[in-house]
Amino acid sequence: MRFDRIRDHRPLRTGFSVLESRIRFGNYFHLMREIVHLHNGWLPRVPALDVKALLGIHVYEDATFVRRIRQHLRELEVTGTFPSSAGDGLKAILETLNSYKTWEEYIAAIYSVIKPGLMDAWESHFTAGDPLLDEPSQRLIARFMQITAQHISGGIGLLESLHQLGPDVSARMQEAGSRMRTHWSKLGNDFSASPLAVGRKYQPTAKPHLSSPTREEFIRIETATKRDSFSMALAECLREQEDTSFLERVKEVLHAQLADQVLWAEIYAITSHENPQVMWEFHEALSRLVWDKIRYAQSLDKFLSSLGGGWGGSAVDISTFTTLAGLRARDRMLVVATRHGLDTERATGVLAGLKDRNQTYLANILDHLIAEADNHRRVCARLAELLPASP
Repeated sequence: MRFDRIRDHRPLRTGFSVLESRIRFGNYFHLMREIVHLHNGWLPRVPALDVKALLGIHVYEDATFVRRIRQHLRELEVTGTFPSSAGDGLKAILETLNSYKTWEEYIAAIYSVIKPGLMDAWESHFTAGDPLLDEPSQRLIARFMQITAQHISGGIGLLESLHQLGPDVSARMQEAGSRMRTHWSKLGNDFSASPLAVGRKYQPTAKPHLSSPTREEFIRIETATKRDSFSMALAECLREQEDTSFLERVKEVLHAQLADQVLWAEIYAITSHENPQVMWEFHEALSRLVWDKIRYAQSLDKFLSSLGGGWGGSAVDISTFTTLAGLRARDRMLVVATRHGLDTERATGVLAGLKDRNQTYLANILDHLIAEADNHRRVCARLAELLPASP
């Protein structure tokens, strides 16, 4: 007996052979890996906090795409040197992405050409693919399209704002987009069908070493003479009996912690970018840490704004970045693993004090940071093992 009502009645589609799927996902892999690499490279070089946040969110989601693409390629029995490198057409795209001198140009190329081009390729792949024979591919691509549509929406909003900065910036962005569009058009209607260069090894290229992150012009840079931990600083705030005095001190503490969270995101991002030779798990893990720090920075910024404060209200200290950037990557990760964290015992007492003052959201921020700090120490210790020891 057949149960017709629950059978799959979708029309048959020719779909793709296994080799065709390998080629398509190979091209996705090479382009997405380069985007993750360059997002991490540009994040500390971008001055605007909101743009850092956009890159930090997108880099982890794109890194997750790369992991899932790699996994699917293994399911398609891709082993050995396949897919070693992008073909000549896609290689020209990657080289052009690396050639941009300003972050505005890079943003213009990514969000006006590259991400929309990816969407077109995924929609074509999804529409032509067989929903049963290649359901794993269909599920992946459906998810990729959903997230990338959000990326494009945020990116286009950013581009519209950047074009308002003046004719010089707008002209550079238009030229960057036009140059990328010329290369992209040479790949045809669907870049993912482009031939791969099987057997040829490709490794992303790192930008020149960065010793100091970029900040907006209105941000004052100072080296702090004393740096209390977040929990210790909040403990001092709780000594204030008057709510007005308490909140004024809290705003200073929140701003300092916001600056620290951005700084750690930049440290993680540059560590990934400057070590492209390390296995992919290293880059995905660091991209996740970037995302964590950016999320907390956004939470702190939002709460600070609710108290009448704002980014730039106090001076920021970037000396931690300068110090750690001068270390080899392995030593940097080991320092982070031993130094990055909170005094858990003290923080637990501060949590209770904050709740007594009806500061539930602030208590939740601290609570999450306590858990995150322990996890980041463990992750950084593990990542240090993937890096060569200093000579």
